[in-house]
Amino acid sequence: RLSQKTIKADKLIRVAGYKISSILYASSEQSEKQTFLSKTYNVTVMLTFTTVIQQSRGSPN
Repeated sequence: RLSQKTIKADKLIRVAGYKISSILYASSEQSEKQTFLSKTYNVTVMLTFTTVIQQSRGSPN
């Protein structure tokens, strides 16, 4: 069972990730190179978030 703290952190991370990807998507339309860089960065950010979520869920509260 997830604690309230973990659920809250999970939601915040999801919202932050969505906002970041939205900003990156908007700015990436300027050029192909920027699109590639944004996608690469986006994947990196999402992997980082996923790792953080997994670690917070795995650790005892």
